Amino acid sequence: MTFLVKRQKFTILHRVYRCLFHFTELLNVLDPSIDPCENFYEYACGGWKKENPLPNQKKEWNQFTKMEEESNQFIRRILKSKETQAEYSKVSSTASI
Repeated sequence: MTFLVKRQKFTILHRVYRCLFHFTELLNVLDPSIDPCENFYEYACGGWKKENPLPNQKKEWNQFTKMEEESNQFIRRILKSKETQAEYSKVSSTASI
């Protein structure tokens, strides 16, 4: 019985934490210096645009293209790491036997 109570408390705390996290993320993308009645787009997205300026030679830049670029950089770092290259060279040498 006590396990269920502890689990419920953890679940509630976890939900509260996630809610607060997403709320702060939302606040970070807003630009409170803009009147939403005058320019809702700038109000709703201005904070993100200030923190994430359009990179050189990019035609568009949004959360999806940013995530794609970060993922590609992460994969490049993995593939260029000496540990990964050493591990795959072992695999390829045993596969050819």
